[in-house]
Amino acid sequence: MGLISVSLICEDNIIINVILEEAEQLYKNCHRYDLLNIFYQASNNWTQAIECAEKHDRIHLRTTFYCYGQYLEDLGNKEGAVENFEKSGTFCFEVPRMMMDDVDELQAYILKRKDRYFEEKGGMDDKAIALYHRGGSVSKAIDISFSSKQFGALQLISDDLDENVDPQVLHKCADFFIENDQFDKAVNLLIASKKFEEALRMCFDHDIQITEEIAEKMTFPKEHSDAKYRLYLLEKIGECAYKQGSFHLATKKFTQAGNKMKAMKSLLKSGDTKKIVFFAGVSRQKEIYVMAANYLQSLDWQKDPEILKNIISFYTKGRALESLSTFYESCAQVEIDEFENYEKAFGALTEAYKCLSKAKPKNVTVQEEKLALIKIKLTLMKKYIHARKSFVKLEKVISKGHIQKMHTELGIALKPTKDKENKRQR
Repeated sequence: MGLISVSLICEDNIIINVILEEAEQLYKNCHRYDLLNIFYQASNNWTQAIECAEKHDRIHLRTTFYCYGQYLEDLGNKEGAVENFEKSGTFCFEVPRMMMDDVDELQAYILKRKDRYFEEKGGMDDKAIALYHRGGSVSKAIDISFSSKQFGALQLISDDLDENVDPQVLHKCADFFIENDQFDKAVNLLIASKKFEEALRMCFDHDIQITEEIAEKMTFPKEHSDAKYRLYLLEKIGECAYKQGSFHLATKKFTQAGNKMKAMKSLLKSGDTKKIVFFAGVSRQKEIYVMAANYLQSLDWQKDPEILKNIISFYTKGRALESLSTFYESCAQVEIDEFENYEKAFGALTEAYKCLSKAKPKNVTVQEEKLALIKIKLTLMKKYIHARKSFVKLEKVISKGHIQKMHTELGIALKPTKDKENKRQR
């Protein structure tokens, strides 16, 4: 049985060989040297494949060398693989990939290749830069870029520079970009080399936009050894962001620096009412309460009860009783001018009087004069409200001229006798 099996195998091999020989001859007869090349490669007959490509299929010659290089790499023949990758013109990528785990080996290869092709004009430096760059030896690539004055290559490499590169190399690159007025690239390199103050000055001087990402790169962690310097940098970042109109970013950095006043000023510039109200609430600082209330007064508080409520609340928490008194006077005037609701106006004016009387201003005389004026208004308004309610019933007793006199004293135009107090639903 064993003899029969061996015999069958031998017969099969003979048949296969005959078929392969016929296929090879067929490709030759048809002048399909491209297929003949592939046929040789599939048969691992690389000598004939390369010979075929060199003589008859030159369009695929480099591809053949590349495939042979891959074949040799799989066999562990690194030297042979490198030679064929060079012949295929793919060594700039394939060699660094193959040697990525051994930078010393890659550096030795580059030096050897430079010595071999030193007489070639210019091209070798570019290839060496590309090899070092792709092989992960960025500092070496930059050194060659400067020594050979290949500044075009330096432009490409700069995008991959980070804090892992030698700080002196980063600063050298930054100086190059500054000299060539490429300040945005210089800023990134200065940040990578931890030269934050220089980077910020450049952002100030040349209006380089500070993005959230850039700001975070320049922000030291809370546990940084020099806490004072950390806060100083945060303020500087906030100032630059404020100058550039990035008010939310400025607010964030000023807050991190512990400067709530500057943070609030930035937030007010943003006009983000919800965040302003929230920030005032969590800050629990008198001055910030007052700043928020002042801002809210610039809005249409007459039509938004929530804003009105916050104005009163913030002035109260900020103990700004004079400001609160003035606001109540404004409320009283709105009730008269917009809604003709003298009862509510009287209530608001009463609150204005209470607030002002509790205030402790620097100028007591001015305070007393304002209180006296409010008191006169309250007296006249009380008379007017009473007279207006009684006008119909007392029309025969009180002359219309008397009512007109009260109107004049209050500075209010005489309205028709019909009561308009229900003009709106409060």
